[in-house]
Amino acid sequence: MITDTKARKAKAKDTTYRLADSGGLALEIRPSGSKFWRYRYRLHGKAGMYTVGEYPTITISEARAIRDWAKKCVANGEAPAEVKKRELAERRAEQANTLEEVGKEWIARNKAGWSVYYHRQVTRMLEADIWPNLGKKGIRDITPAQMLAELQRVEERAPTVAVNLKQWLAAIYRHAIATLRADNDPTAPLRGAIKKPKAKHKPSYNLDEFGKLCRAIWPKEGAIAYRITEIAIRLLALTMARTVEVRSARWDQFDLESEEPTWTIPGEKMKRGVTHLVPLSSQAVELLRELEGLTGNRPYCFPNLRQPTEPMSATTINRVLERLGYGGLFSGHAFRTTASTLLNNYGFDGDWVERQLAHTEENKSRASYNHAEYLYQRRIMLQWWADLVDTLRLHGETSRPSVPPLPAIVRRAIAEGHLDATAFPTASDGHPGKALH
Repeated sequence: MITDTKARKAKAKDTTYRLADSGGLALEIRPSGSKFWRYRYRLHGKAGMYTVGEYPTITISEARAIRDWAKKCVANGEAPAEVKKRELAERRAEQANTLEEVGKEWIARNKAGWSVYYHRQVTRMLEADIWPNLGKKGIRDITPAQMLAELQRVEERAPTVAVNLKQWLAAIYRHAIATLRADNDPTAPLRGAIKKPKAKHKPSYNLDEFGKLCRAIWPKEGAIAYRITEIAIRLLALTMARTVEVRSARWDQFDLESEEPTWTIPGEKMKRGVTHLVPLSSQAVELLRELEGLTGNRPYCFPNLRQPTEPMSATTINRVLERLGYGGLFSGHAFRTTASTLLNNYGFDGDWVERQLAHTEENKSRASYNHAEYLYQRRIMLQWWADLVDTLRLHGETSRPSVPPLPAIVRRAIAEGHLDATAFPTASDGHPGKALH
């Protein structure tokens, strides 16, 4: 039998030679000086040779243990090299079938149908809350109890995130089952275990309440926040855009030089993935021109104060509203619901309001080319809305403000034949939108 000393001192010769150990194991010394453990066997009447590994990386005791494994393979009628190849393939398959790997595959397959924002949300939440503890486990090996423990841990901190994670994990398992890499979905028995929190109603304010809010965010004296944040909140009030659309707005999305200034939000930034046009009132343009002097040298209109290459934090606007006394009463999103309610109440066509809210049709083929639908009417509507906001913030503190007349753009519309002058209501009618159907 070979000792470690004998193996170490074995010198290379002009030709390859072997030092016998036992049970068919030998140390092969090559002219290059390399030394390899080899196991000789017979299978089905034919001689075979299996390379165990290189010495001294594989020690004598390790080589003998591998020889014993190879003997069992031969006894079972299989060549050791074929068994090793099969086991390696199985290990690779197991590594490819971890929850994280299958999850990433599911994300990649669905990414094209998601907005950039949604893709980032799914990826980041799974990376933060699921992959660290469950990601490296085989997708077949995860139990409902393990899944529940992770989801409950998240639920304690963020119930809505836990609900989203459970939905995404169920989708990942549907993909795994469809591709024959899992037999069961461990989230299925958890129905009812992770409950969606009761939605807090995002209120729409009536005219008097909204007037008080407008005066709070446009104080006659002093500031409510950094100037950039003030402008972001005021643009929310004027544009009916989503909070994420405002805080992640980029300068290359705005055309402020046109006679009809417009904000074009690309589809990848929108909730439903469809490009959205926001006609800008003169008040919105004035705010943006001021903002351009503050952040025009950066890609984002509202950069993060700590990380200027990133957009404003998702919590910034609501924190300011909380400081103004509106915590739990009014959020950034509520500007949209309030505008929708009041514009509908004042007679503007509901289709214009819905289009301005970017509530697209389920039929994507139509939604893909109607982003400019009602743009002319929406421009009139948003200018009227901005004038109403001005009226509320400037004149509504001591008495109920009168509803502003439609803007001067309407006179041009009448002259160009877009509107019927005889059907146009007077300002006292209180329903400025009815003539624009």
